Amino acid sequence: MKFLYCRRKKNKSSHYWVCKHKNHNIVENALDPNDIHVPLTEYQILSMQFLKKVKIRCSTEDTGSNKIFEDEVNQLFEKLVTDTDKQEMALMIPHFYSVKAGLQKRS
Repeated sequence: MKFLYCRRKKNKSSHYWVCKHKNHNIVENALDPNDIHVPLTEYQILSMQFLKKVKIRCSTEDTGSNKIFEDEVNQLFEKLVTDTDKQEMALMIPHFYSVKAGLQKRS
C-alpha cells in the first residue's frame, strides 16, 4: 500500500508523521515494511490547507460557499509567483462541484 504523509512534530529522538490514511500515525524507525510512505509535495500541502480554510470559512460566514471558494482560489493564486506554480495548483485543487456537498453549513 502507498500512503502520503507530512511531519506533525519533532522531538530530540524522533519525528512524528501524520498520514492521510485515517488512524495511521507513524513514528520514525517503526514503519511497517509493507507500507511505503511518500512525502507530500508542496502543492499537495497547499491544496489541503486551501480546502481546510474554505471549510472553516463556509462554517463561520454567511457568504455562499461558491463565493468563498472563488475568493480563496483568487487569494491562493495571487500568492503564487510563476505560471508553472499556478498550473500545478490548478491541477491539485478540486472543482467546486466535487466538494460542494462538504462545504454546506450543517444546522
